[in-house]
Amino acid sequence: MKLKDIVLSAALALTSSGIGFGRNSDDLNSRISDTQEAIILVESSGNPNAERYEKHLDKDKNTHLDDTSYGLAQFLYVKARELEQKHPDLPRLGNSESEIAASLKNPVINRAYLRTSLIDSLELYGDFDLAIIAHNSFSAPRNARIQEMLNDVLGISLKTDGII
Repeated sequence: MKLKDIVLSAALALTSSGIGFGRNSDDLNSRISDTQEAIILVESSGNPNAERYEKHLDKDKNTHLDDTSYGLAQFLYVKARELEQKHPDLPRLGNSESEIAASLKNPVINRAYLRTSLIDSLELYGDFDLAIIAHNSFSAPRNARIQEMLNDVLGISLKTDGII
């Protein structure tokens, strides 16, 4: 089983179980918070300083930021920058590589970005499971990676658009 499948399965199980995560709560904010905590447990085991080299992203990029995920929710630089540009109310990440990495390892900032990412995905999909899949796809929804995950997890056959 691939790491992405393990991460996705664990997060979906946590948010769908009867231990207080996800579907048992009628309160949207509680569900978002519960989903956020499940993702953090799966992605970093709650370690705000976690870093993970993402081999599949190492394509002769110029900086370490381009192929490493950071912090509690294991955010990639590109995803965090997309959120920062779309949501001016989010804390700014900084300009240098070290400032950005430090910002993504800051638990308050990382949680704010994760919450915003989940809300964006919930608005798009209207479903917590799909919001988790969107987070785990490392990129904006509607790309080949998320479509392949949906095919695997939900047993459906979406045509991929080829954009990864």
